[in-house]
Amino acid sequence: INTQSAIMITAEVCKKIGRNHKSQIPRLIEHIIKTKNVDFAHFYALRILLKTGGKNVEEFSKDAIDFVFKNIRSAKESIIFLALKLLKSIIKNFEINIITFIENLKKLIKDLKQTYILNEVSIVVAHLAFKQYQEVEALLGDNEIKNEWSINHTKLGKKQIN
Repeated sequence: INTQSAIMITAEVCKKIGRNHKSQIPRLIEHIIKTKNVDFAHFYALRILLKTGGKNVEEFSKDAIDFVFKNIRSAKESIIFLALKLLKSIIKNFEINIITFIENLKKLIKDLKQTYILNEVSIVVAHLAFKQYQEVEALLGDNEIKNEWSINHTKLGKKQIN
C-alpha cells in the first residue's frame, strides 16, 4: 500500500471490520511507521489503526509518538492538526513516557509559530494533564473520577454537597 487512497481505504476497512480481525493491524502499523514520504493518509490511518487495535497494539504507541514528532515539524498545517489529534488519541488510550513526551512537545512549540496550532498543542497538553490527574486520583483510592462541573459531586472540605 503506497498511495494515499490505498492507505485511507485500508484504514477505513480496518475501522469497520478490524475489531473482529485484529491479526493484520500490527503489520499495517509497522508499514506506516516505516514510511519515508509521510502525508495526510499516514497519520489518518495510524490513528484509526491504533484506536481499532486497542490494547493489542499498545507496543506501537511509543513508535507512533516518535513517528509523529519526527514528521510533524515539516508537515503542512492540515497534517499537523491530524498529527495532534493522533497524539490526543494515544494519550487517551495508551500508557506513555510523560517526560519524553513533554520534551518533544517543548521542541515542537519552539518550532511552531502559528497561534492556532499552538492552541491545539495546548489542548494536547491539557489531555496529558487530565490523564495524570486521573491516575493520581486512582492512586489516592478514589475509584470514581468525579466531574468537577457537576454540583452533585463537588467536595468542599470534608462536606459533600448533594
